[in-house]
Amino acid sequence: GDYFRSWNIEQDALQFEDATVPPKHVMEQLHELLEQLQKDVQPSCNGMGSSVVIHCTAGLGRTGTCMGALAVEMTGIGGGPWLGWARIYRPGSVQTLQQERFLKTLGMTSMTTSGCMASVRRAMFTKR
Repeated sequence: GDYFRSWNIEQDALQFEDATVPPKHVMEQLHELLEQLQKDVQPSCNGMGSSVVIHCTAGLGRTGTCMGALAVEMTGIGGGPWLGWARIYRPGSVQTLQQERFLKTLGMTSMTTSGCMASVRRAMFTKR
């Protein structure tokens, strides 16, 4: 915690068991954090700003599953095509059959607002 704070990095733990899919409450927490981020930051014209990082212990199973769920909900890409793309660019992403099925069966039931979608698409932010 102190290491990240020394770099002005805020950290939130959204925990769920390894090799499983994110429970509904974890995805809701993630959406709330992204919506709060949108309220707290504004686009930067000088390239300085903030980023969002989602990571689990190894950065493969839970990370890939959460990122895939966000991609499906926010962009409309299918879970199968997203999974193929992710495994090309991050081999080993999404590690279990349960995680694969979760992504492949996600529909366009977005829990996000258009504002949240816009905040995720931006690469750079700066605090007000």
